[in-house]
Amino acid sequence: MRGQLRVHVSGNPALHTVLARLRDRATGRGEFCRLLELAGAMLAYEAAPLLPRRLIRVRTPLGAEAVEEALDTSRVSVVAVLRAAVPMLHGFLRVVEEASVGFVAARRLEAGEGGYRPGEPLPVETPYWRLPPARGRTLVLLDPMLATGSTLAGIAAKLRAREPERVVVVSLIATRYGLSRVGEALEGVEAHAVVAAVDPELDENGFI
Repeated sequence: MRGQLRVHVSGNPALHTVLARLRDRATGRGEFCRLLELAGAMLAYEAAPLLPRRLIRVRTPLGAEAVEEALDTSRVSVVAVLRAAVPMLHGFLRVVEEASVGFVAARRLEAGEGGYRPGEPLPVETPYWRLPPARGRTLVLLDPMLATGSTLAGIAAKLRAREPERVVVVSLIATRYGLSRVGEALEGVEAHAVVAAVDPELDENGFI
């Protein structure tokens, strides 16, 4: 289906255990990065049904032939938002090993720089782009937090013109507002979002 972002919210208690530890202000920086990498691998499992597949034939130790439906990760491209998504990317690639990888550096502009005002889109600066092949491929956009949606909506709008077969947005936490904005940017493309949780609102600074 094209023209509508379909949102998949994980109910996996193992992933929500990791999410709770990531949300805990007592979690140290090193532990936070380790947990974010683990969450990336777990979200890759959640997203796997949306990725391309192929049949593979193998010979077992007993000489029998087995056929399995496996991921065709050679037809997957992943774009990670720097720097926040880097640990998450490492975990994701443990599952989607042969995917092509690209990066976009993003920085939100704060109030003194013409930044967030409640009810308005958050201005974001994206000074660096290194994009993988997209035409005819499944394109995965990785960003741990989908708050106002300004970063991913801007990236999605640019990548839509590169004619991917499907776009899968993967985030730990999203808001309804952010998901709506990304969905608008991907209008006309088969688009999905895979998230661990959807928080209802943003605070006065545009944070979840």
